Amino acid sequence: MQYKTIVLELLLERPQACRSLKKQRMMLEAVNTFASILKLNHEAIIQEMLQAQPNGNPIQIAGQALEIAIEHLKEVLPSDSDQADERGLSLDQIMADLLKDSPTA
Repeated sequence: MQYKTIVLELLLERPQACRSLKKQRMMLEAVNTFASILKLNHEAIIQEMLQAQPNGNPIQIAGQALEIAIEHLKEVLPSDSDQADERGLSLDQIMADLLKDSPTA
């Protein structure tokens, strides 16, 4: 699974966030951090779903789990309309929000 590619695509959909991360020289750190969190969340959701559906198709469950993990990440990443971008993107705040509601927390 290419978690970094997924994260990069999500960030590129948010030009202001990308500019802010680049300005702070944190783009690579953000991609790596968010990719690690996405991977952990994906794996945790897979385990939860497998326990709830022990006879489920593992490939289908993995796909559904990835969709859920991506949606969770999208909810935490700032949109270009967020006022927070005017102050600068806080990677620490986004990571805290992401981990707070994470199934791995």
